[in-house]
Amino acid sequence: PVRARSPRRLDLAGIPAVASLLRWPPLLFILRLPLVALFAGVIFAGLLGAPSPGRNVATIIVWTVWWAALPFLALVFGKAWCAVCPWQTLADWAQRLRFWGGADRPVTFGLAVPSWARTLWPAILLLLGFTWLELGWDFTRSPRATAYLALAMLFLSLYLGLVFSRAAFCRYGCLVGAITGIYAT
Repeated sequence: PVRARSPRRLDLAGIPAVASLLRWPPLLFILRLPLVALFAGVIFAGLLGAPSPGRNVATIIVWTVWWAALPFLALVFGKAWCAVCPWQTLADWAQRLRFWGGADRPVTFGLAVPSWARTLWPAILLLLGFTWLELGWDFTRSPRATAYLALAMLFLSLYLGLVFSRAAFCRYGCLVGAITGIYAT
């Protein structure tokens, strides 16, 4: 019988020089800052811009560009989005009260995530809720709803980051991270 060969994967983090560069805090800050600025721009455009989805940069960037590009980005870069995600970036900055480096005493209660929530189910439930909003309420055609959804995800990330330890939102609740993880495999 002929054996199928497993595809070769390129693990950039396995190259010591690249791994060191990827862990260098100023580089992460340089990569994250434009995405945080774009995220803020999406929120402001969604709340204050034109109400028409075709004329508002919030709906165009989020639903036409980013959401459509996400599977292809995950295919090429794996879960690299998670390293520069503006939701977790802002939660990290709030938790550490600084842009990079560890904090002597991070602002968090540091509680353990309950065992029932340490599964993929919270992210799946968020994805189902998001799908219901998209199909039932047509959220993707409303710039204001897009901004509110971005703010809700930010609030959830901040709240979970301040209450629980170890990036609880990213690990158990982020529907984008769960989706990119599925695409990356």
